[in-house]
Amino acid sequence: MEEISNKTIAALLVVAMVLSLSGTFFSLNKLNMLQKGVTGYATAYNDNATATLSLASVTSITYTTNAVDWGTGSVDTSNGFTECNLTTSGLAAYSGCLNFNAQPAPLVLENDGTVNVKVNITANETPSSWIGGTNPGFYFVGSDNEAGSCDATTGNLVTTETALSTTEVTLCANLSYDNANDALNLDLKAQVPYDAPTGSKIVKVTAYAEAI
Repeated sequence: MEEISNKTIAALLVVAMVLSLSGTFFSLNKLNMLQKGVTGYATAYNDNATATLSLASVTSITYTTNAVDWGTGSVDTSNGFTECNLTTSGLAAYSGCLNFNAQPAPLVLENDGTVNVKVNITANETPSSWIGGTNPGFYFVGSDNEAGSCDATTGNLVTTETALSTTEVTLCANLSYDNANDALNLDLKAQVPYDAPTGSKIVKVTAYAEAI
């Protein structure tokens, strides 16, 4: 077998070294490329989304019972009465009256808004203009329809007979908007004199709410 010369061995060694260096360079280059896009570290990423809304402040009251009808009748002059006092069911029984409906239910006011309110009421006519005669009268009394509706400390609910006319008067200074306690009774009393003109008698009672 022919012996390999030292020159040939040296040449082969050089070639082997070149190939080894080339392979190493190629491998390092590939690793560098991989590191730019992929790492060996575990990562976590969180993102947040939001849902938003805005609640409007609503000041509103409504009559859930909006009419009182005493019907048709007259003053009981045959028994010596000079006036008839018509009342709703939260007040003392009427007196001196003939044939009227006895004590219908009172008006009921409810706070259907989103804030506590001050409630004022007024009539669109004076007693003289809608009832007439000698010394007519129109009165109101408030009470809680639901317990605690008019705040016991700051509400100053009107619980005694108070004249109702064309001038605004406060019924409750602090009416709650909570559904469990947001309603008031508004009892009415009409004082009808014997000499009041005959005919239909209608008056409008308006309630005003002011946010507090």
